[in-house]
Amino acid sequence: MAETQSVTYAAQLAAQNNAGKIIADAALISGKIQNLQCKVTTPSGTAASDTILLGFLPAGATVLPGASSVCVTAAAGAGTISIGVDGTAAAIAAGIDVSAAGTFQMASIVPSYKNTERQAVIATLSAAVTAAKDIYFNIAYVFAE
Repeated sequence: MAETQSVTYAAQLAAQNNAGKIIADAALISGKIQNLQCKVTTPSGTAASDTILLGFLPAGATVLPGASSVCVTAAAGAGTISIGVDGTAAAIAAGIDVSAAGTFQMASIVPSYKNTERQAVIATLSAAVTAAKDIYFNIAYVFAE
């Protein structure tokens, strides 16, 4: 199983070493929809069950799948993508079709997903995707009780 990192994930991973210099998770941010946005250019040689590390959700974030989307700029293969977190591949959404170009709202398996700690958001492939295709992810979240 191969793993690919989005540019956003790589930057956030590097920033975690500066923990005292980044905004506190839920303590300083509230009341507005925030977005984890990232672009992934699909690598060659992907296969079913490969993962794409999209970025990190801060502690206390509630993901809103209905306000989140995936944009496929050109057909990227016959498979689907699930969006989840560490240990749960489809915690946020499942069955996002990448076989045609377009912007697609996430097909949520739950109306919202609330995490209790900082977690990586992961996209899992159901099949190989075409190399060198751009896929844009917009994960909307809020801080709410």
